[in-house]
Amino acid sequence: MRMDGMWSRYILLGLFLAACGPMGGCGPIKSDVGMRLVFDTYDKVAIWGSLLRSDEEFFIPLWMISFPKQTLVERRDLESIMGEQDILPDRLDNATRAEIRRILGVKALIYPSFSTSAQFSIKVIDTETGEIVASVLVREVSLGPFASDSMKHSAFIKKAIHSLRDKLDEIKN
Repeated sequence: MRMDGMWSRYILLGLFLAACGPMGGCGPIKSDVGMRLVFDTYDKVAIWGSLLRSDEEFFIPLWMISFPKQTLVERRDLESIMGEQDILPDRLDNATRAEIRRILGVKALIYPSFSTSAQFSIKVIDTETGEIVASVLVREVSLGPFASDSMKHSAFIKKAIHSLRDKLDEIKN
C-alpha cells in the first residue's frame, strides 16, 4: 500500500519515537526556550522562513494544533509584500514589518530554520516592535542509526513546537 509523503512521514516518525526507549539507542532531545506572555495575544501570524516544502507541510498543522487561537496567513500573501528580499530576520526592517502588519494584519512572524543538521530554531518576531517574543532552540536529536534526515527534521520540528506550547502553558499558570 502506497502512502502520501506527509502521512508516511507521520507514521514513520511515530514508529521511531515509539521504539526510542532505554534499548532503542535514542538520545534525549534537548531544547532551550524563552517566551514573553505577549505571544499569547497574537491572533494572526505568518510563517517567514526557508523551510523545505516537506518540512513546512509538517510544521503548519502542528503549529495550528498547538496554537489554535492563531490564524496563519498564506505565505504567498507575505511573499507579495516581501518581493525579492532575502528571508532572514535581520533583513526585516521597520518599514517592511509595518507594511506586513498594516496590509495583512499579521501581529508576528514565525521564523523556523535549521541552522545546522543538528540544530533547529524558531523565532517569533513582533511586527510592530521587531522584538523577538518567543524563541526555541532544539539540539541533539538522536533517533538511532536508521533514521532519515526527514525523520530527524520532523522530530526537531515537533519538539520545538511542543516546547513553545509547554512554555506558554507554564507562564500562563
